[in-house]
Amino acid sequence: MSGPIDSDPVSCDPGIVFRGLNCAVLANQGGGGWRVWGEPPPWFVGIFGEEEAPSLEETSPFLADFLGREMDERTRRSGIWEESDTEGRSAWLEATRIRENGMCLLVVEDVEDEHDRIRRVQQHSHEQSLARERGLRELEAKRILLDCIMHDLANPASTILMNLQHALRQLERGAGIEALRHPLERSLGQVERQRDLIREIGEVFSADLNPAVAGTDGEKWIDLAETVREAVAGWQTRAEEKGVRLAGPADEGDSLNVAGHPLYLARVMDNLLGNAIRHTPAGGEVSVAAGRSGTRGWVSVIDGGPGLDLDPGQLFRPFIQGSHPGSSGLGLYFCRMTVEMWGGKIGARDHADGGAEFWFEVPLS
Repeated sequence: MSGPIDSDPVSCDPGIVFRGLNCAVLANQGGGGWRVWGEPPPWFVGIFGEEEAPSLEETSPFLADFLGREMDERTRRSGIWEESDTEGRSAWLEATRIRENGMCLLVVEDVEDEHDRIRRVQQHSHEQSLARERGLRELEAKRILLDCIMHDLANPASTILMNLQHALRQLERGAGIEALRHPLERSLGQVERQRDLIREIGEVFSADLNPAVAGTDGEKWIDLAETVREAVAGWQTRAEEKGVRLAGPADEGDSLNVAGHPLYLARVMDNLLGNAIRHTPAGGEVSVAAGRSGTRGWVSVIDGGPGLDLDPGQLFRPFIQGSHPGSSGLGLYFCRMTVEMWGGKIGARDHADGGAEFWFEVPLS
């Protein structure tokens, strides 16, 4: 299989130049095919055979494509590719094509070590990129979490303020203790809820970042319809202050038991009701309904406002504020991640009779 070609127009023997570099050197003087120069390494024989003029193009489609391209420059490299020998073992190769004095040389190298080095560099770069992305996500998570806490504290604080203001007006009118009982009880309930929110919000937020660790701690069977009725009762004072009629679901009907955290579900309702009342002008109505559809329970909140001012798909993303730039743009984001954590869906649409309808559904027990 060894032996020089008939003529040697190059100034030195390539077999001497590349000897010891774990590569095979082939020459082509035009039309005569590629002939091996000197003794090729065993791996080359295992892939391309023992012929003095191996059929490279038939053995390797990658090499056939490389050799079939027009060559204007003096030297061209193929890049690394993979081949298999007759026993199925892989080898990583790279070819260099050299044109000199009317003859072409082809140097085929085993670059397994170089390939391993490149893979290690790429892996290291990939790991660094992932670490950077994780760092950015954690930084963003902390920023959003801070805004989440501020947002969730604002809703109960507003309810407490409204009820205390209502109680103060009742005192100024000379009302008795019974007239003060309900606003004070609502204020107390909101203070307790605010305390619980501070403790629980981190767990809710972590479920959006890593659903695998959301778990079911604190979850229990909840009557969806009863939770909705309680939320509507808690917002009646705010609706009355604005001159909005808030109509909730009737007390009658079957229980709609769902598996979830009662605090989180109340939080979803608070966000939907707060948005609906805020968008409804004085004299308008907010209508709330709950029911069953097959194996899922659903809730609908319809406001009396002008309808949606954003694409429904964007409303549930963080920091989307719509026509209320003074808000944090996080309320509907909370709703989405909580409902989806329980295997449910949430959405919004323009209502046929005017206003916007926000709805969600969750699996029943």
